[in-house]
Amino acid sequence: MVSPVAWIALFGYIPVIGLMFAFMRPYRAVMAAFLVGWLFLPEVSFRVVGLPNLDKYVAISTGVLLWMTVLDSGVFARYRFHPVDLVILLWSICPLFSSVENGYGVYDGLSGIYEQVMYWTLPYFIGRLYFTDLDRLRELAFAVVIGALVYIPLIFFELRMSPQLHKIVYGFHPSQFQHALREGGYRPIGFMRTGLTLALFIAQALVLAVVLWRARAVKHFAWMPIWVWIVVLAGVLVLCKSKGALILALAGIAGYLLVSYTRWRWLFMVAILAIPAFLYLRIGMEYNGEELVALAAEYLDPNRAASLQTRLDSEELLRERALEKPWFGWGGFGENRVYDDYGTDITITDSMWILVLGIYGLVGMFAVFTALLWPMWRTAWLVPGRLWTDRFAGPVIGVCIAVWIFVCDRLLNAQPNVAALLMLGALVGLPWRKIVPMLDARRRAQRAAPETERESETARRPVPTPAVSRDRPALN
Repeated sequence: MVSPVAWIALFGYIPVIGLMFAFMRPYRAVMAAFLVGWLFLPEVSFRVVGLPNLDKYVAISTGVLLWMTVLDSGVFARYRFHPVDLVILLWSICPLFSSVENGYGVYDGLSGIYEQVMYWTLPYFIGRLYFTDLDRLRELAFAVVIGALVYIPLIFFELRMSPQLHKIVYGFHPSQFQHALREGGYRPIGFMRTGLTLALFIAQALVLAVVLWRARAVKHFAWMPIWVWIVVLAGVLVLCKSKGALILALAGIAGYLLVSYTRWRWLFMVAILAIPAFLYLRIGMEYNGEELVALAAEYLDPNRAASLQTRLDSEELLRERALEKPWFGWGGFGENRVYDDYGTDITITDSMWILVLGIYGLVGMFAVFTALLWPMWRTAWLVPGRLWTDRFAGPVIGVCIAVWIFVCDRLLNAQPNVAALLMLGALVGLPWRKIVPMLDARRRAQRAAPETERESETARRPVPTPAVSRDRPALN
């Protein structure tokens, strides 16, 4: 039974966001609103008479939009168009095309647009408006790390006592309890939807902490060197008992360190291109994933390999169903799923890509994955390898890798991640063609200066660089 505390938390969080805007700088209020809400609000949806349903994601997005309009309306003047915005717009209105195509009507399409805007467009758009320079992106990256560190006591509690915090505070479990049983113990959940959601968040925080340490963008936190917290986060990630999240974190860290020493940024670009290549193999070439199942059976766990095989077989049925209406999909109401002769659903739709393909078709697939991949590709293309360890450009690369982890997970899962969408919006629009020469000039000046002057220069803040907007410099 859902506790009244859950209702109070969701509806009360909107005025709390207003207090954040009143007592903090607006961009820091945005960081706090998204991270605190995502990490601690309940995973429940309430029906509101005359209004759309309210859950934690809607409360965060609408609350931030409301208070930025009331208390920081000038931020809208900072908006500068970027082509990625068109792709996000296409993704936002896909439900209308799909609903009309399948005869569900305009009202159903508008309801779908509302959900897309709340879950996707607003976090992206808010990130576009507020995180417009390298300093703010560094703070956003560090805020994610701090959020993970704050969560550590909760994780240790649930490792010992089982995932009970959500039930203790809000009166119910956010997912089936048996999913938390793993390897003879428990997989912590906290106040998130599943243990996998939490593990992926810790994985993203770990990658960001490593990048901040390697780039010397952050040296200490809470009177301890940042490398100590990296070790702690790595241990916590192992304890989260999610091999997928652990593999993605190790891949992100290894890739970043390799590029930082070799300057072969094409390695990360290949990792980005592997995502659409996988989708092409699954959709166009009917790739069945036998090699992936074999690798999982050999190096991970036979039970996990069997689960993966079941998922791949289900996705094959869903793919064939989706391609019966390839362009705009089947819309909502479960028409994208496959049923037996008795009307029983025989498919599993865990992966975001198969959900998008079945509901919104190839148009939706193009829109969402272009929106996810384009900002990462642009950043990797424009930021040379020599700047991947720069104090100011490095954190942006960390944000890029954190988004890459999120997108890779979309190939197998579909849990929301508002922090990743906020970071995605933050990646868009930085004028790298102006920033890179100025960062290079700064590095050359530091190398040419005597050692004592170099140390004092490092302690000072950098000279402002080209403005992303009329009132906010890219570096300050």
